[in-house]
Amino acid sequence: MHMSMGEQCGAHPREIDVKLVCGKDNEILNVTEPGHCRYEMIFSTPLTCHQHSMLVYPALTKHLQHDWDQLLSEYTDEQITEKGYNKGMQAIFKKAGYIQEFASEESQHKEETPHKAGDSETGKRFSSLDTCIEAYESLDRELKQTKAQLQVFV
Repeated sequence: MHMSMGEQCGAHPREIDVKLVCGKDNEILNVTEPGHCRYEMIFSTPLTCHQHSMLVYPALTKHLQHDWDQLLSEYTDEQITEKGYNKGMQAIFKKAGYIQEFASEESQHKEETPHKAGDSETGKRFSSLDTCIEAYESLDRELKQTKAQLQVFV
């Protein structure tokens, strides 16, 4: 992370490059000054320990961010095991809609039953087969991109 436009230092503003690393506590590990009024800092925090933290965490609701923080705190304090942490993360991802639960047998049976055009259970209606195919391909691309980004827990 690069921060610029700090306090004036001679003719130039101060700048700092901050490298975030996984650690048990929030703490500054090292600060150097490789150039005049230019700094480099290594900052340790448990908030960067999860592989999806920088991608998913900012997109979560405040409530789910709180749940994640609490779960991570319990894990780093060794109050829960890695298995408990992973189960908790799955629950958070499910609540956020990033992971879908397996459908019940009843809903799977409904999905297997073919629907007629205009049937009220089909959801969105399309004016033509082409618009339906376009919508499907767009959603399919979006799903593949999201799965690739999240490397979803299985």
